[in-house]
Amino acid sequence: MILLIENFLSFIYITAIVSFIIVAVLGIIIKLQFKNEDLFNEFFKFKIAKIAFPTLIISFSLIFSLGFFICKSAREEIQNNVDIKNNNKLYINGVLTKNDSLIKSIKLISSTDNDRNIGNPEIKVNLNEMKLRLVRDFTNKNKYWVFYENYKSTSKNCIGQIETGYLDKY
Repeated sequence: MILLIENFLSFIYITAIVSFIIVAVLGIIIKLQFKNEDLFNEFFKFKIAKIAFPTLIISFSLIFSLGFFICKSAREEIQNNVDIKNNNKLYINGVLTKNDSLIKSIKLISSTDNDRNIGNPEIKVNLNEMKLRLVRDFTNKNKYWVFYENYKSTSKNCIGQIETGYLDKY
């Protein structure tokens, strides 16, 4: 599902860029041509402006809403694939580790708050074929930003956060 949305978003990005260029060029042309008239009405006299402007608004709305949907779907995928009672294979920075508290924290991944989601260091976690990158927050050493490496968009954008004290030694 996430792959399908990522492919659809590629098309939406192109649509948004093209419609933005059309709206910007038309806006400049109308501004230069009609200096003292009602620019808004002159803009919408062009047939292409009646298509490009709503397309621009819809494209940006879809980009933002689908971005949130991808993050939510990735968190749900992680939560559904983690079974606390099962024998999970947990690798931290390539080393096989047994730790139920970290697995429980990953199962309880929550959405991000409005804080900055950068930090140091980065810890690579593989859990049952899921590749996660955890980035420790600068201000709270037990807070980690989660990047889901299984998809292109979720490896670039933070999908959630976890709180655990287990990773202090990494």
